[in-house]
Amino acid sequence: MNLSRSRWSLQFRLMSSAILGTSLNPNRLLKLSLELHPAQPLAPGPIFASCIACVDDGFFQSKRQQLYDAAVSKLLIVLRHCLLASSTGRHIIALGTEQMQDAGASGVLQAVLGVKSLATLIKRANSLLSFLRWLAKNGIQEVNPFTEEMVWKYLQFLRESSAPATKGDSAMSAFRFAYHILGFDSLGPAMTSRRLAGIC
Repeated sequence: MNLSRSRWSLQFRLMSSAILGTSLNPNRLLKLSLELHPAQPLAPGPIFASCIACVDDGFFQSKRQQLYDAAVSKLLIVLRHCLLASSTGRHIIALGTEQMQDAGASGVLQAVLGVKSLATLIKRANSLLSFLRWLAKNGIQEVNPFTEEMVWKYLQFLRESSAPATKGDSAMSAFRFAYHILGFDSLGPAMTSRRLAGIC
């Protein structure tokens, strides 16, 4: 209660001196204003991180880490569909037992991804998962569906189902990502296929 009373009396003195035109000593005025509004300690890290907060009150960096972890998890699902189909998957197999693979798979994938943009990772992961969902929905049991033929069938399906034009472009970008970054070598012919270039 004392703190509240002293704060009000200080504010009243500042306002009354301003209204009456009496001047306070600048040093005294600075001291009074610091008493009224004490400086807050700065949070560690960059200043913008303390200014930007997400809707759920999480800080920017922690929200970004959550999204990155989600993208890595989605890409691991794609890789585990057929670990032998990609060079990244073969690196995971080389870790040893199943428990060692589970423990080290995320680290291997993060090393492969490097410093790729978070938005790119999320977009590519979602497009590749859409492809896998299409395979499952249509009962296609290919051991390695990452082939030019399957990509062709998927893009035809998108065209025939009147999907937005950007969906086919996003799918092709995701297949390029899978080939160049994740190492799905079986997608090599799809990268130079004239019919795939024409359908998008």
